[in-house]
Amino acid sequence: MEHTTKERAALVFTVLALALSLLLTSCVNFSGSSIDDVPPLNFSEAPNEESKESEPPTEDGYTARPTVDTVVNTSPEVVILSGTCEEGAVVTATSPVDSVSVNSLNGYYILEYNMGSRSSRTLSVTAKVEGKEDSTAREVTVYRDAMAETRTDDYEVTLGVDGYLFFRKEIDSYCGRNLITVSRLNNFKTTTVNAKITALENRAGGSEVELIYVLIPDSTSVYADYLPEGLERESYQTLYDQVSGALAVSNATLIDMRDIFAEHIDDGYLLYNLTDSHITDYAGYLVYSSIMTHIAERFPECAPHTLDEFTVTEESADGGDLVTYARLDNSVLRENKVTLTPNFDMDMGDSAHRLKLTTTNLLSLQKYVSEGSCELINGAADENKTSILSRLYFCTERPELPSCLIYRDDSSAVFLDLLAERFNNCMAGLSGDYTVNLTDAGRHANPDKSIVDYVIIIVSESNLEDIID
Repeated sequence: MEHTTKERAALVFTVLALALSLLLTSCVNFSGSSIDDVPPLNFSEAPNEESKESEPPTEDGYTARPTVDTVVNTSPEVVILSGTCEEGAVVTATSPVDSVSVNSLNGYYILEYNMGSRSSRTLSVTAKVEGKEDSTAREVTVYRDAMAETRTDDYEVTLGVDGYLFFRKEIDSYCGRNLITVSRLNNFKTTTVNAKITALENRAGGSEVELIYVLIPDSTSVYADYLPEGLERESYQTLYDQVSGALAVSNATLIDMRDIFAEHIDDGYLLYNLTDSHITDYAGYLVYSSIMTHIAERFPECAPHTLDEFTVTEESADGGDLVTYARLDNSVLRENKVTLTPNFDMDMGDSAHRLKLTTTNLLSLQKYVSEGSCELINGAADENKTSILSRLYFCTERPELPSCLIYRDDSSAVFLDLLAERFNNCMAGLSGDYTVNLTDAGRHANPDKSIVDYVIIIVSESNLEDIID
């Protein structure tokens, strides 16, 4: 009898400890706004790794059995399932009362299931490739999680058609929910843009200086067909339309990449990674080429390198920031990353600056978190590398080329080195800092000039608010 009492006491203690652990887990704060602050995954059911490792071979004529690698509650009743599957498969999650199907992307799938008021559902997950039989089912139980919360900051990720991912703030912009007033728009054109040009010209003392705005659309403007179904647009005018329209009638030069991207959407290379919110290397080349083609009208020696002067490779890489913020597994949701490697000399940029500033060699710049990732660097660079998002100075000792200041956001990371290679002196501001400094405009000019030749402002659609006021 005494032995039984001790066992019962031990059982009670174990249950209490488990309850305390669950209570502490439910108190996680979801309010972070950086990748480092992304909360732990809320699994409805942890995937069974052992069962996947012992997977029997797929019979001839049948579709391979999909995996279920991550199950995340995005709200109490909504879960996201993701995993790998046979290329081109349609993946279906079936319960006793309903089913949800989604086309796969790049050998993986992302599927959203709403269990309604039920506390749990057992789903049968299957895949089917055209011309083959359905796969063997994989069962997974999903649970209602009363503590699950949808992110309310700019980094909430929304699932679009067939597994495409988008930031909610970019969808809001597409739907016309962040338009500005006419008076604020006019103030941007006159007080911000035209006044900036006047200040630069006054500082130039007769030298020619040009202010160039480069607008880069978000993926929502280019891949709108993959946005969530049933979106209601408050306006068919967007903030991008407002700002580009104001710049077109200002004294600045506008390079609008939206139309250019539309012309190249079927080139065979993605303009935006499927798992990341940023433009690809190929889209970055298009931006670089557009900027330097314009500058070559005045400085022919600055004409952009042609695509034939690059080696274009495509390889599998870990998924990007959209996967990270969605709390999915970026080693499962992978990307066919396109890389453009210059075949021309990039071993330059660190020559002695006339003001004894610390300059940076173009080959030392780090763009991505790692070589095997498509996620842009968001913190300190690796040893012997320099983050491409830092404030940077380049000096190539080619005085026949012009000089410039570049103010930009992180969309510039994939092509900044290519831009810098086309100038003699180049200062690139810290990513996100759009304060044009007149002192910098003079100190980075070529020796025979009183001011730089160009001030280039590069901004993505999702960051347009940062340049308006």
